[in-house]
Amino acid sequence: ILVRFNIESKTYELVKENEKNNTIEAFYIEKTEEGAVYWTLSYFGQLQKSTDLTNWTLVKNMNSAGIIIPSTAFYGSHLFIEDNLVAIGSDNGVFVSNDSGNNWTYHFESARASNIVRDCDNSLYVGLRPAYDSSQWLSKDLTGVWRSTDNGLNWQKYAAGIDKFWAA
Repeated sequence: ILVRFNIESKTYELVKENEKNNTIEAFYIEKTEEGAVYWTLSYFGQLQKSTDLTNWTLVKNMNSAGIIIPSTAFYGSHLFIEDNLVAIGSDNGVFVSNDSGNNWTYHFESARASNIVRDCDNSLYVGLRPAYDSSQWLSKDLTGVWRSTDNGLNWQKYAAGIDKFWAA
């Protein structure tokens, strides 16, 4: 659920409630010239936005492809939004849109992604660790920190030696 809390009256109101077991894993407020855009990303991979916290628009539904968004409590932020850039880290890779969610590119299909951030050098960084198949660890070559200098269109392995550790 998503609630709004009024500090002065010490009351809260229900803003958004997802279906059972589809928890909201990320919430982001984007400041715009027109006001604010509110974004939610659910466990089952539904990215939604609203300008009034009442009417919600589905921007991307990754559930049909079996994409799961890991818990932010364990794996950090999975949602990065800046201007027209939207980046999502999932249990099965990274989704990137450079036009506010209208078109998407998909990267790192066999890796779990988390902690998508922009650094002072204006590059995007993402932590990757192997996707787990019940019988084996897959794609160990994708572990570590990856960097994009073109808003997520292309990625390069970053910082030699970090690949020995899994990014959480």
